[in-house]
Amino acid sequence: RLLPYAQAAVAKSRLPQARHEPLPGCGHVPMADDPELVLRLIRQTAV
Repeated sequence: RLLPYAQAAVAKSRLPQARHEPLPGCGHVPMADDPELVLRLIRQTAV
């Protein structure tokens, strides 16, 4: 799920297993803005 950075604390309190990852240089569609970064994060999470 994609959240604004300000919502990270709220998300963390409701989903303690979740983590917030800033995506520098990415906008509303990070998969298009930096597909390699998104792929790397997905792979790290899937392991």
